[in-house]
This record gives sequence, C-alpha cells and structure tokens, in this order.
Amino acid sequence: MANHPLTIRPLREEDYPLWDELVQSSSVGTVFQKSDYVRCVQESFRRPAHIVGVFSGTRLIGGTILFPQKKLFLEYSTTPYFVPYNGIVLNDFPSKQFYYNRIGQQNRIIQQLLQYVEKRFAFVELHLHNQFPDVRPIVWQGWEFIPEITAVSDLQEDIYARMDRDQRRRLRRLEEKDLRLIDSCPPETLVNLWKTSYQRHHKKPPLPEKDLLSFVQNLVNSKFARIWALTLKNNVVTALLVVVDKDTVYALFSGRSGTSGLSSEELYLFYRVMLAYREAGIQKMDFLGAMEPSIAKVKLELGSRLQRSDRIRYFRNPVVKNFVGWWEFRQQKQRLLK
Repeated sequence: MANHPLTIRPLREEDYPLWDELVQSSSVGTVFQKSDYVRCVQESFRRPAHIVGVFSGTRLIGGTILFPQKKLFLEYSTTPYFVPYNGIVLNDFPSKQFYYNRIGQQNRIIQQLLQYVEKRFAFVELHLHNQFPDVRPIVWQGWEFIPEITAVSDLQEDIYARMDRDQRRRLRRLEEKDLRLIDSCPPETLVNLWKTSYQRHHKKPPLPEKDLLSFVQNLVNSKFARIWALTLKNNVVTALLVVVDKDTVYALFSGRSGTSGLSSEELYLFYRVMLAYREAGIQKMDFLGAMEPSIAKVKLELGSRLQRSDRIRYFRNPVVKNFVGWWEFRQQKQRLLK
C-alpha cells in the first residue's frame, strides 16, 4: 500500500463484490452496509445511495455509503431509518505488525473520505460502529460528535443469571401462560404492531406504513431478516424483526398489540429469541438503542450492558447548522399526535 497513492471515487456496480468483501472482513463493517441491504433501502424508501471507495492501486481499502438528497439550497446526506450503523468502513490491515502503522494507514483513509464529502455536501451525518478504531482524524477535521448508546447482550454468558430478581419472576409468570414462539410472521402483522406501539406513546410513526411494509418484505424476501413473534390463543401479541450478521444478531425493531398496557410479553419475546440464537452459536445481541431512560431500563433488565457509538456531523457553516436544527425541531413537532 505504501507504494501506491490513495485514490477515491464512487463505486460502480461491478465494484460491489469488492465492497461486500471489505465490509465482511472489516471489524467495523456490518450487514447494514452491504450492497444488497442498501438496495433494499433504496427500493423501499426511494433514496439514492452512493458508495464511495478509497483505493490503493486496484485494492479497495476503505469507504462509506452516502444517501444524498437536496432540499431548498442544501445538498446533504443523512442515513435512512433502519440503517443503524452507517459509518466509515476500514481495512483492518492484519498484516501490519505494529499498531502505530496500522492506525496510521486507517487515518489516511479517514482523511481522504472526510475531504471528499466536505467538498460535495453542506451537511453530512454518519453513524460510527462502536468498535471504530480512532476518531481523532474526525475530531481534527472539526466534525460534531453526538454520543449514542446501545445495549448489547453477551449471549454466551448465562442470560437468566444476569437478570435482576424481579425480572426473573416476571418471566416465570409468563412461562405459565399459553404463549407460543414462532419464527415467522406476516410483515403486515409486524408493521401493524409497530404502528400501535408508536400510537401508545402519542406519536406518529416516523415512516409511512406502506414504505415500512415494502422494506420489511424486501428484507425477508432477500433472506436478510427474520420475524419472530409470540402468539396467545393463535393471536400475535408481539413481534420482532432481527438481522443476523457475523457473530451478532441485531434487533431492528419490534411492536406489540394494544390489548395490554404492559411490555411483559415483548420482554419475554426478546428473552426467547436470545435463547434461540444462543443455541445457534451467535455471540452477541445488539438491541440498537438505549438513549431513552425507559427504553434503557427495559433492555438492561434483560441482562445487557451499555456500549457507546457516535453519530458524527459535518456542517459547512453556522447558517447550515441553524437551518438543520430548525428542520429537525419542525419534524419532531409534526410527529406528535394532537
């Protein structure tokens, strides 16, 4: 690599196998950055996507995915819903014996990518993986950091023993009910439960129902995702969409019926799914979010632990930053049920 200058360019479709190979081998690459998953997002949400790659000679060694849009005078790139990790993918350079040399090569890739996007967009938001090796080049470039917290459970530990006593008691009571775990559920049922869960909190869903339904159908048909559910008297009371990648299962989103004000059945579903993937040899379950105290409490009661990742943002100038802040506030207000 030292003999080749770095070049950067958008990837063509014939480059996608190289990209998927990099994502699969990288410690900060996830299934959410694979080309087929991105294609599901594009088709469902009608979002254009560009994969930008950094090359050393003909070797792809880094890159990121951009979802460009234009509003008024702003050309910007944000991450669609249900792409929880969309940061910079880096070659791990396993052949580099010394950490200093390895991190130095990765930092060169980061700097190339940041300079590329800053020239083309007024506003950019990415979401780094929680194992991202070195954020200093991003700090030096003046990007803004917004800490994000997720809850991660080690499935190879004793899940039941990590729970507190009250939670174990609730699970034992639920085991006395006629709840049945199924590993397939109609996407329409899951989306209806998801919509009900938002309404329970007096909010409108963040996406049109038909777009989400199309997305779930695409994921299931492409074998990216599986819908688990609990039934009671042949009625689905709660459902969960999961995506498995490498050694981790990701809980993408869930929903529950409006017949009960309690989340016990939903918690029990998570517990049963964790046990199923533990038996399958999966190492971790990432619950994808624990910023809200009430949400974090539920996930920590299941024996998970908190991990930090970061959303990073670039603003071309203070005017752009103020405009983005106003727009986000307006979007939040519009989602409140009257």
